[in-house]
Amino acid sequence: MVKPLDPVALARQVQLEASAPGRSVVLGAAAGSGKTTALVNRFLRLCLEDTPARAGAGTVLAVTFTRKAAVEIQERLLHQARALALAAPAERAQRLAALFGPRDGRAPDQVEIAAAGALYEQLLADTAALQLGTIHSFCQVVLGRFAREAGLDPTFGVLEEPQDLHDEAFDRLVGEIAREPLLAAAARRLGAHPDGLRRLLQPCLDQAMRLERWLAADGARPRPRAGEVDRLAADLRRHLLPTVAADDDGDGDARAKLGALLAAALQRFARGLVPAASARFDDFPGKSRGTLDDLVAGAEALAAGYAAGIPDAEAALALAAGTRALLLTQQGKVKSFSKSRDPEFKPAFNALVAAQALPALAIVLDLERVELLEDNVALLRLGLRLLDIVDELKRRDRVVDFQDLEDLASGLLADPDLAGELQYRLDDAIQHILVDEFQDTNLNQWGLLRPFVEEFRAGGGERPRTVFLVGDVKQSIYGFRGAWPQLFADIAADMARYDCSVLELPTNFRSLRAIVEGVGEVFNAPPLSQQLEPGQLAGVRQAFARMDGPGSFVVHAPFPDPDDPDRPGGGGGEARAARAAAALVRRLHDEGVAVFDPALQACRPLAWRDVLVLARTRTAFALYERAFRDAAVPFAPPGRGMLAASREVQDLLALLRWLAWPDDDEALATVLRSPIFRFGEASFQALLSLRGINERREDGRWRDARRSLWQALRESTDPLAIAAAATLAGWRRRLDFEPCHDLLRRVARDADLPARYQVALGEQARFNLERLFDLALAGDVPGTPTARRLADAIARAAARGNQEEASLPGDGEGRVRFLTVHGAKGLEAPVVLLVDADRGPGRARPQVVLGPEDGHPALLLRTSAAQRAGLEFPEGVTPPTDPLATAVARAQARDEAERAHLLYVALTRARDHLHVLGGDRSRAGGDGPDSPLRALREAASAVAIRAAADGLDVSVTAPDAADDELHDLPDEVRAPGARAPHEPPPPAETWQPPTRRPRFTLVRPSAAADDERPEPAELGLDDDAGARPTRERSDLPAGVEPAAHGDLVHRLLQAACNGGVLPSGEGLAYDEAAAVLADPELAWVFGVPTGGAAASEVPVVGRRAAAKPAPAGGPPASEQRITGVIDRLVVRADRVDIIDYKTNRGAAVPAQRAWLTAHYRPQLQAYREVLVQLYPDRPVRTWLLFTDPAVPAGARLHEVE
Repeated sequence: MVKPLDPVALARQVQLEASAPGRSVVLGAAAGSGKTTALVNRFLRLCLEDTPARAGAGTVLAVTFTRKAAVEIQERLLHQARALALAAPAERAQRLAALFGPRDGRAPDQVEIAAAGALYEQLLADTAALQLGTIHSFCQVVLGRFAREAGLDPTFGVLEEPQDLHDEAFDRLVGEIAREPLLAAAARRLGAHPDGLRRLLQPCLDQAMRLERWLAADGARPRPRAGEVDRLAADLRRHLLPTVAADDDGDGDARAKLGALLAAALQRFARGLVPAASARFDDFPGKSRGTLDDLVAGAEALAAGYAAGIPDAEAALALAAGTRALLLTQQGKVKSFSKSRDPEFKPAFNALVAAQALPALAIVLDLERVELLEDNVALLRLGLRLLDIVDELKRRDRVVDFQDLEDLASGLLADPDLAGELQYRLDDAIQHILVDEFQDTNLNQWGLLRPFVEEFRAGGGERPRTVFLVGDVKQSIYGFRGAWPQLFADIAADMARYDCSVLELPTNFRSLRAIVEGVGEVFNAPPLSQQLEPGQLAGVRQAFARMDGPGSFVVHAPFPDPDDPDRPGGGGGEARAARAAAALVRRLHDEGVAVFDPALQACRPLAWRDVLVLARTRTAFALYERAFRDAAVPFAPPGRGMLAASREVQDLLALLRWLAWPDDDEALATVLRSPIFRFGEASFQALLSLRGINERREDGRWRDARRSLWQALRESTDPLAIAAAATLAGWRRRLDFEPCHDLLRRVARDADLPARYQVALGEQARFNLERLFDLALAGDVPGTPTARRLADAIARAAARGNQEEASLPGDGEGRVRFLTVHGAKGLEAPVVLLVDADRGPGRARPQVVLGPEDGHPALLLRTSAAQRAGLEFPEGVTPPTDPLATAVARAQARDEAERAHLLYVALTRARDHLHVLGGDRSRAGGDGPDSPLRALREAASAVAIRAAADGLDVSVTAPDAADDELHDLPDEVRAPGARAPHEPPPPAETWQPPTRRPRFTLVRPSAAADDERPEPAELGLDDDAGARPTRERSDLPAGVEPAAHGDLVHRLLQAACNGGVLPSGEGLAYDEAAAVLADPELAWVFGVPTGGAAASEVPVVGRRAAAKPAPAGGPPASEQRITGVIDRLVVRADRVDIIDYKTNRGAAVPAQRAWLTAHYRPQLQAYREVLVQLYPDRPVRTWLLFTDPAVPAGARLHEVE
């Protein structure tokens, strides 16, 4: 009997129940609990176990939300299937028994054993039929089968990098703004430069999913979207201004009406303030009575000023601004009106004034909401038109993006006229659904899956069809992509009402005890317990399965600035934390700390690849990279998309810009000071002095008489400048004649760039250059890949961050990995460092959703921090109803929960040791930021207090700086063998030019056609006009190019040799080739000799000594390289024949034939020279085969001696 407290046995029991194929399951799986194992086991049981639910592998739809997760699931599935296939029948039966569980004592039968043995072959035979991939790949399958119903071109493609298309759409929008008054008014309202307008409109593209849901509130997907602006504006008005009449003629009219209401409210405030205060207080200490008089006078003046003017929109806004200045601070907090030190009077007096001012302040809020409404309507007008233009461009290019995949597929399945037919046609292809990472599902994706889930749940088919949903709300970190974690709990509750199991995996198999228990304790202690959703607190606590060590979980105190420890937040603390992190990793490695290797199922010494350094943002890694580099700790840079922003690539970008525009002095200066030319400060200043200065003209004005830096460089007598000018001039001459890749390779070779940059910037720079050379060959450079286009592509990549730095080669120990927490999702490592952990949450998103996410809520695309903050009233005063404040509070709670999820994901990546650290980012007043580090330390303190009271051990430690050995490490971390501070520095490593190999000269045998032709006298011919051969002689019909005709004949003869028969066809070239092939004298040319070989279009390369000796004292002579293509090569045991086809006309004339033979002799001699080296043991003969129809059969082939 299994002990009920055995965590491994409990997990095994839940795994078996979750993988049972007969029922649908919703499975909660915390970090490290084996959710992938459960999903793969269920897949195998659905395919192998003899139950009514048994199905073919191709009818099981397994969906996850990242390609990385899909690859992992497929690898795990194939691994298990392969193990079953390779096992002997008896062992296979044992494996199946473990997979199936007890089954009331029923052992696997022969059918199941045979099916298990054949599954691997079935999976490999048609991997494409395996429906295992991302939700978007499933959408592609649906739309591929029903493209016509979706209104798509059946050959549509998926747009994975939409930035270029978005840029084109924005450029078109700018053109429309110039022509369309409504769009122009909206752009003026936003008041942005085109570049600023592009940034303002980016949220419209980023929030396309929410905009589409809002547009589809009535169940339709209106197109074009721009026609729905008025409807969306009315929806926003209902949310933001519920008390303002909906029948106003316009927002200007609404502002005027609100201005009148505000003036009246100020008058009531002025009349009622003193009586209310007198009734409340008997005495007014300090200057409180004078404050009342000032407030009354100010309110009366504001109201009178509005009444005396023209009550328009501008006057109303001015009145609101004056009211704000009278009653509120700049931060939106009601002012403190009493100077009294009486602790009871002061708050009561302030609360009374705020209560009296409440009606006026509520109208001020309404006026500000009108402004907010107009800004967002302007943004919607432009943004929806931008989305329409994007759609037009996608239709032109026959592509869809990921959002379109979801919208179109879910729209098909939701269409009442099509849904039944589509589901019927898909039913045979989908018998079971497995959904991984369900917590990352957004509402659109659920809309795609829901029809299948509801139909499966209803039952009624011949065989049971099931649904398997697995996920963990605590790991939902993709809210910015629209993930809705509450959906998991809602669906679990809904499925529980049917014949569905709702289970929770209880045991962590990944981490040691300190990490498992420590994470559970800190998330159940304040403040973290207040950030997670209430239903998730119990799930954070897990049992642990690993018993091979205690592990460690340490939350280090923030590192102060070593130069100014009394000034927190100075910035130097993060550099010190980075050095401490590098020292910690080096110490763990050098001490050979033992870590558990799951592949070996044993402990081994720590390797560099066992360390994972995490941060919430990519920008946090720069200081840590520098510290790890100084400590000689090998690391792989994070995927920051920073290739184009690296120093070495930016230097090459400057070079390309200068090559394209030599007057760009800034670019040339960058190139000269870079490692490409290494101009020192003195040399560069001397060069700048040659440019000259401004000169005074006769009229007293100054004129720019400076020369360009390029002109100064060419006129300089400095040897360094002379060499640089010659090199740059050589590159410029090549600019318009070489593709960008060839030009870059030439620059790299001439300047030996990889070696120079490796010395100057390290190993990463060298490999980044190699990656740039590869990208120059890729499709990232649109059109003809010129240097100018490559420069533009690099600049775009630098702005977007969409090109990763090169991967460094690893050794047996690998490298420390730097990743963001989002990038590390699904990964694990023996040692994890969460760095830069004292950083606060950063800016809130300016977009605000005005309603529950699970509906079709309105969306504010642009809000300011002040608008989101609203007004702050004294304690005891109920603020006016503010829908925006309600929506902001809801968004803040959601963001806070996602930050807690992000922290949970980061902590649970660790298997053996976990460290959290960062530099002190306290504010000047001493208050620390709302950071993960401080939240963990506060929670750890609460855990320690509770553990001490209960007499329990503490799993997580949070030592003070004085007790933390990491704070005592030296600031400078030295690698083993590095010099001590007192030792003299070694000689500086400088780049040395490599020894160049002698250049070689290419010799093309076919280029003999460009040489001098022999004169007739040299051939023994009469030099008369009739017998004299001509260089160009052709009797081809008009319009037939000789070169094209010859190429076609060559290709037809090659096709006949390769295929054994001449392809069907017609025309002059076809008849000419057919006649040659029909000549019986040439059968040996086109056949294959017995015991020999033959081939067509044979490339050859050979070496030849220099044509001329090297001059005395000069450079070495250039070796020659022969390169060409032999039309037909026949190799026999006793000889080798080289046949060259010639389509020249006139070969029937003896004089012309003799002239052609002499003319092509050098070409054939070059071919023979190469072949003699390959076949030194047999003679090599050369032949010309004339295909001219005028040459009689039997006389076409002529040997060239």
